[in-house]
Amino acid sequence: MQGKVRAANEGRLDIMGAIDFPIMQDTLSARISVQKFDFDGFYENTVDGDDAAGQDLLAARVKLLWTPNEDFEALLSYEYSDDTSDSPMVINTTTAQDGNGFYGGDGFYPVYPGRGANGPANVPLGDPFKSGLVSPEAHTPGFAEAKNTDGHDEDINGIYLTLGWSVLGGNITSITGYRDVDSDYYNDYVGQNVPVYATIRSVYRDTWSQELRFAQQATDDFNYVVGLYYQENNLDYENYTSLGSAHPGTLGGVWGPEGLFLTADGSQDTEAWAVFADGHYSLTDGIRLTLGARYSDEEKDFDLRPLGFPEIGRAVENDSWDDVTYRAGLDYALNDNMLAYLTYATGFKSGGFNEQAGTFESASASFDPEEADSFELGLKSDLFDNTLRLNLAAFYVEYSDLQLDTVVPIDQAPGQESRVTNAGEVTSWGVEADFLWLPTDRLTIVGTLGYLDSEYDDFDCNLDGDVSNGTEDCTVLDVKRAPEWTASLGATFNIPLEKWGGGLDMNVNGTYTDEFYNDILNTEASTHEDVALLNASISYLTSNEKVRVSLYGRNLTDEEYQTSGLGAANLWSFSTYGNPQTYGIEVDLRF
Repeated sequence: MQGKVRAANEGRLDIMGAIDFPIMQDTLSARISVQKFDFDGFYENTVDGDDAAGQDLLAARVKLLWTPNEDFEALLSYEYSDDTSDSPMVINTTTAQDGNGFYGGDGFYPVYPGRGANGPANVPLGDPFKSGLVSPEAHTPGFAEAKNTDGHDEDINGIYLTLGWSVLGGNITSITGYRDVDSDYYNDYVGQNVPVYATIRSVYRDTWSQELRFAQQATDDFNYVVGLYYQENNLDYENYTSLGSAHPGTLGGVWGPEGLFLTADGSQDTEAWAVFADGHYSLTDGIRLTLGARYSDEEKDFDLRPLGFPEIGRAVENDSWDDVTYRAGLDYALNDNMLAYLTYATGFKSGGFNEQAGTFESASASFDPEEADSFELGLKSDLFDNTLRLNLAAFYVEYSDLQLDTVVPIDQAPGQESRVTNAGEVTSWGVEADFLWLPTDRLTIVGTLGYLDSEYDDFDCNLDGDVSNGTEDCTVLDVKRAPEWTASLGATFNIPLEKWGGGLDMNVNGTYTDEFYNDILNTEASTHEDVALLNASISYLTSNEKVRVSLYGRNLTDEEYQTSGLGAANLWSFSTYGNPQTYGIEVDLRF
């Protein structure tokens, strides 16, 4: 039996527990685990002054393990999740770079200037955790009635069966799974106190999968695994969009004074299967060769009525993709404590259709698969009588038809659409290092360092938001979410408490992330500035390691930093911010 309770500022209370128990001695056992997360949220909704962006999640998992003999076992698992959390809050970060006047005026910027753009939430007057979120009822007539939700409602049910046999000198494993997800998401992507723009997105997805594999240690020098995989995925999708009474298009008289209510619906059925093999062969006592290959085949049936089009207008499409991917690797044990390796691998990410397309052209056209060729050279080592573990790696990756989520302009209302595009060719290379050092019996120091260079080799896009200008060379842009430098450093010092029993663990750690952009157009509002975060904790652990009590603090210097930012097709921009200073207590019990 084990349990954990976490209490923190802003009403955080998390309760987690699990219990293992036998049902039939030595043959049948069970495990039940439950998690309940409650959180008021760091945000204040400036519409009504209430806490916002809180969490309300209940999740449970039940497992039954049957082992009638030493050659067979069956594990049956059931998962349940009920998430009724608040809608995420966004901050209006619209700048003069946004707003192309599509809606008959000067666009969003003059009406709703964002934080940091001489608007009402301008630094230092503004607060990144104060933002507006109006209720669905305040939006266009018919919007709230479409779905009875004002937050994020998600229900998950899943059942999985894993069977294992020891036969034919090896092991057969069968993994069967079924998962059903029903979700309704209400989002306001502007962050104002008036109804500007909002969506309710409903997704109903069920997935069935089956994997069968056989693994064997064929000889002292050779082991392998071969297998088959099959999956069916059925998705139904609904989208309800309100361009509200305070939308610039409404204020500019492009449509009626109450706003514009738009709907879309569709479905996508996917059938995928694969066959794979992977093997390891020891060429000598210190050199091992790895070879593997996989054939993947995927077919999708797609049906969509794009946003705002009448019921008779539907895009019905079908497409399929297949590919062979493979990998090869060589490990070389330099000695008992050092291992060098070199690997080459190809990757394949299937193509698809855009369920949030805003035009028939976009809905009717599939995007291409993404492919990658990667190399990695590395060293794993335990040094100085195993007091220092040091791992080094260098990698090089070439992507073709890189898939990116984008929001792009269109030449008709509502003026923009979300879709996946193939961003030409990208080359990324970098180096990574991590270490764990034990300078004394009571002090542990850990750290990581990463450098990444990622560039477009071939990429055309629309930079100014005017679709009449077509596309242009965009290879000068930075690849989104690709910081050049990342690092972390942490230390834990143990103080034995002989009188009390057990000991204290005092930890301090920090992380650093370099500047990067959150969207492919590198808009000002999407800039994630470089940030260093400092965290610390002090924990008491009993001598039998059954009770741990911890006080912790995260982002101790209360740094303000973006976690995401998006320019909505040169119309407006919105962002989310990382958690401010957080502190709390955790109690962990194990019996």
